[in-house]
Amino acid sequence: PLIGTPLPQQEIDLIEAWIDGGAPATGQVPGAPCLPPLVYEPTPAPPVPPGGYQLLLNGPTLNPGQEQEGCLWIPVPNATDFAVGRWEFALNPGTHHFAVFVYNHAGTPPTNVWNGGDVGCISGASFGESISGSPQAPYFIDAYNPGIGRILRAGTYLGLNAHYQNPYTVPIQMKVWTNIYPYGGTPDHEAITLIDYDDMFTINVPPFTQRLQQGRYTNTTGRPLNVFQVTGHMHKRGLRFTAYQSNGTKLYENFDWSHPIFRHIDPPFVLAPGDYINFECLHDNGVTRPLKRDPAGNPITLLFGVTT
Repeated sequence: PLIGTPLPQQEIDLIEAWIDGGAPATGQVPGAPCLPPLVYEPTPAPPVPPGGYQLLLNGPTLNPGQEQEGCLWIPVPNATDFAVGRWEFALNPGTHHFAVFVYNHAGTPPTNVWNGGDVGCISGASFGESISGSPQAPYFIDAYNPGIGRILRAGTYLGLNAHYQNPYTVPIQMKVWTNIYPYGGTPDHEAITLIDYDDMFTINVPPFTQRLQQGRYTNTTGRPLNVFQVTGHMHKRGLRFTAYQSNGTKLYENFDWSHPIFRHIDPPFVLAPGDYINFECLHDNGVTRPLKRDPAGNPITLLFGVTT
């Protein structure tokens, strides 16, 4: 893995048998070992970062097969503006994603209260506009390039957004530690989040088809933007997410919906005023991925939503 300990030998043997068998997209291959059932092992708490802060999401417990996403709003831990150099996440197994949002609505949110069903912390944040987070992994680091820091404004609020599904035979707890490390000195540039999602609400994939959904983010700020990190977000019927610069250069590509790649770009590429990033997501409704069905079992069209 990019982050974490090496795989056990039995899992390595399974991957090698799959490759030797032609790396099929589905099905079994001869000689592949059977892995033991998943064993739930809670993640230990990481040490508090020197000079920084540690946040804890102590969420609800899920029984086997249960799934939940929600949000916990908390005051920022810093009494004065704080420059973040990197984020570190330690998560109990079972997560699909974890994200940190900044409250940007009027008034103040209810704090230290878990709000199940608050998808993406939309009760107080712009949809999808997270400032950091982790994909499906028990440990993850989000570090900024040299000279870049994220500023946590004093007196504001953070939303801790966790999405969990319990694939084990025992109850599991939604629990995440977030370590916030200080930037050494004063950053030359402040990190901000750019997001484009207008095109995703028109996703429409009929049964037994695949369809490409395309979009474009255009720099309308009137100033150059230095892009140093890109990622894409898909759910289980997403086969591929690809993004291109204005000149056609491929900027990003990912084929794994549950473990999305975070691409760091150093030095950053400059998105000039008026320039754009084209992006596209290929969805599958019943060709190689599970067919979307209504409660009666009838095939239905795949639309925007958590199962897309």
